[in-house]
Amino acid sequence: IYLTKRTPCIISATSGTTGRPKAIVHTHGSFTGGVTAMLNCDIVTGGKFLQVAAVSWNVHLLETFMPLISTKPGTLVLLQKNGNLNMPQFCQTIYDKQVTFMFVGSSMLKLLLDYLELNDPKSTDILSPLRNFWTAGEVYKPRDLARLKSFAPQTYIFLAYGLSETFCCIGNSFGKSIDQFANLTSLPIGHPLPGYRCLLIDEANGQIISPSTLNQIGQIHVTGAGRFQCYYNRPDLTDKVRVTINNEDYFRSGDLALYNDQSALVFVGRIDFQIKISGHRIEPDEIESILMKIVTNCVVIKATHVGNDYLVTYVETKHKQDYLRQYCLSHLPLYMVPSFFIIVDKFPLNPNGKLDRSVLPPIDFNSFSLPVSSEEQCQTEMEKEVHSIWLQVLSHVDNISISKSLFELGGNSLSIMELSYSYQSAFKRNLKISDLFSQSTIRDHARLLEQSLNSENGLTIWQPLNITEDRASYAQETVWTAEQIRFIPQSPPIAVYNTPVTYQVVAGHLFINQLLRAIDLIITRYSVFRTCLKFDVDKGYLKQSIQPLNSNIRQFYTVCSSLIQHNKELKTLFFDDYLKPIESGYLRCHFIRCGHTNEELLNESDFIIFTFHHLAGDGHSVKLFLEQLQLTYSGKNENSKELFLQYIDYAHYERNNMDMSEAKHYWNAALRDYGWDHYLDLPYDFGMPNNGRRSGQCCNILTDIPREIVNALFSRAEEFNATLLQLTLTCFYVFLSQLSPRNQDACVCVANRNRYRTELEKVMGAFSNMLPCRIKFDMSSSTFIDLLRQVQQNLVGMINYSYIPYSELIDLHRTPTKNLHAPYFHTFFAIQGKTDYDRFRNQFELTTTLDTKEHTCSLSEYDDMWSHADDESIPVITSMFDTDILLVVDNINKTMAVSWGYSIDLFEKSTIELLSKQFIQLFSDLFLTKTSSQLNILSVDKLISLPVSQ
Repeated sequence: IYLTKRTPCIISATSGTTGRPKAIVHTHGSFTGGVTAMLNCDIVTGGKFLQVAAVSWNVHLLETFMPLISTKPGTLVLLQKNGNLNMPQFCQTIYDKQVTFMFVGSSMLKLLLDYLELNDPKSTDILSPLRNFWTAGEVYKPRDLARLKSFAPQTYIFLAYGLSETFCCIGNSFGKSIDQFANLTSLPIGHPLPGYRCLLIDEANGQIISPSTLNQIGQIHVTGAGRFQCYYNRPDLTDKVRVTINNEDYFRSGDLALYNDQSALVFVGRIDFQIKISGHRIEPDEIESILMKIVTNCVVIKATHVGNDYLVTYVETKHKQDYLRQYCLSHLPLYMVPSFFIIVDKFPLNPNGKLDRSVLPPIDFNSFSLPVSSEEQCQTEMEKEVHSIWLQVLSHVDNISISKSLFELGGNSLSIMELSYSYQSAFKRNLKISDLFSQSTIRDHARLLEQSLNSENGLTIWQPLNITEDRASYAQETVWTAEQIRFIPQSPPIAVYNTPVTYQVVAGHLFINQLLRAIDLIITRYSVFRTCLKFDVDKGYLKQSIQPLNSNIRQFYTVCSSLIQHNKELKTLFFDDYLKPIESGYLRCHFIRCGHTNEELLNESDFIIFTFHHLAGDGHSVKLFLEQLQLTYSGKNENSKELFLQYIDYAHYERNNMDMSEAKHYWNAALRDYGWDHYLDLPYDFGMPNNGRRSGQCCNILTDIPREIVNALFSRAEEFNATLLQLTLTCFYVFLSQLSPRNQDACVCVANRNRYRTELEKVMGAFSNMLPCRIKFDMSSSTFIDLLRQVQQNLVGMINYSYIPYSELIDLHRTPTKNLHAPYFHTFFAIQGKTDYDRFRNQFELTTTLDTKEHTCSLSEYDDMWSHADDESIPVITSMFDTDILLVVDNINKTMAVSWGYSIDLFEKSTIELLSKQFIQLFSDLFLTKTSSQLNILSVDKLISLPVSQ
């Protein structure tokens, strides 16, 4: 008989882990190559070899040949029929025959260890002769290997990764120490054995991943000594797994792995077992690794019913389903929390001792539509309304018990989100997602909604006080004091707290006198526009007084007009309004006519600039002003005598009716040890600031973010169950830590509406509160997801105490010699949606009737003045912050830009341009080149590829 290396030698079968076993043809060359590779590992040293594997598996051949290829003579010990599944007989054979070498899978090892711990009194002696323990075929859990070492302390462990198509091609050797397994959650499968070559291929782009590229997941491709010839009589299957790379044939394994910092391969999972739920790619191994901390064993699969996909987890445990779900909720993103937990006594194994997924108990989807008893039907009106919403969300369910969990009915994280949106729409209540998840029945949700609706029933409603004099509000004190002390006087004077809003007439005509009469009515009704602030020396505080109405209403606001010939002149006027103090009152109305002199009308393409001082209004107040302007311009609200809460009333209640003890306790703890003069370590061009005084002058750079990055930001925010603010603010903390390790303890200022009572929603005035979000972390040990969860926790936690005024907050940590500092508030970060003013952001109409004829004027917000050509100088505006990062988001068109404001006292334009560019690049590095798994397991310092600014 003439034989060559290519002559078929053996036919074996795959293990059946990923489906029906396939017949594999190995040649004389591949068989001897695979055996030789194991011999060259220099691990086998003779002794007694236990034969465990089924005869159809190629490991059976390796076990048979090992005594022959051992450097010392060996003995093969055979088990009786089904001896690998009979633990008493299995242990007796090991003990009686003094087995020194054993080759088993993880499921088999777990059965053995469980038996030794629970049943056998001689357990400490049974494995004592064992010197070499080999495993292949499955991912091993470090704690099981540590348990093995406790029974066999002299054992060398060798993790041999391989497939039936390649024999053992990758290996990792461990010595005798048990300590190396103590704190590990996973083990690398190691490096290619002699004679093999392995590549990782990125499935997304087909690129070969370099061993120096850490934690990027790819599919394992194998060639070399033991690669099989083909699947028997299945050339179609052979072609699917064979690929030519650099003129060599490789076997496409279907296994996913990544490189660690030792260039060793770490097994991640099977492509076959990847799950996609609601658009999210899920690695079951991630869920299993979390659950394995509290259960004996588990496996995660996907099940489909009536077109809906569900995550299903089979577990061996004594814990209840509710406990398992709560544990997953606290350790996993919502979309990764399984819908079903099926508790089994033991996992079924196939003849090879591996998990047999085909005989796992099925899910009883018929239980979704079981009859509901009268006791389990809706009892209250609220339960009936919630029940109706559930039927819409869970369209596959006909009958729902009020005490049955959403997840027992096939609900998932997406269902929770849909219910949350429905509750917001139906009840105008925003319940916490975590509450909806943890309290997951109709009865629970009805109770949560009732509690939310009744939450203000015990409060005393604030009523109008009809007062004209009182102490200023905390917000008024903060703004007034900053204007007097923090900002260096300029010549000519500049206004740091102005907010101009520009509108262009796009259709019709605006009657100026009618508009001014409308503003007169607003000034009459809202006393905040007639407020005078003066420091009372005798009483030692800032006092506000409401000036009485008289025939000259327009003394309380400023009106001016300009004539321009083209829109470029508008930019100059706009920025003049930004810088120029309001001459009278807290509102300026500036009419701008383009090329005509009719002082009674604004025509198409004319403009109007409303400039508000912060003492009279925040962003929400601008919206209220425009709403009132529509009503009063039309004459609909002209004779209203309605009494409502005024801003001075709010200031009185704030001073006299609010208990701030809990808020002070919270913020005292949150800011403890954060220095009064702690500045972020940024690349200042004019030296580190040594005090808090500023000119107030700043510039602004606006940079569009590429569409692919914007899409990734929206996608990751949804995937991580985070808002865009939470996600991008987390990125900003990563960016700060990249600039300097000192920034690993950083305060960034975020805004809060601070209208914490329903009575305040219709009050014009200064409410917005600035809060310091302090994040302290170690970039060498914290992952991005760790940091995101901390940011989420801080932002949510501070909401309950957001009413604390800035003056009260800094008093908790005041350093008397540093009064010129503005602690905690040097850098501001926010997101502004282009629909923040609702209809006023895009276009709104003013309608009036004159001489029985209705006239409508359409106005649209005009913001082209923020754009500038490359050869144009960037205009100087004002800001209260050293750096002001604003992400401008259009949720409809999915566009985003970063607006980076900076104090010209501290930075040059080129520095901010570089910072803005690097910040956008960080988005790309995190969300275009990193997988969810990497963001969840890699420390922040390993994620960062962007060069640190010098």
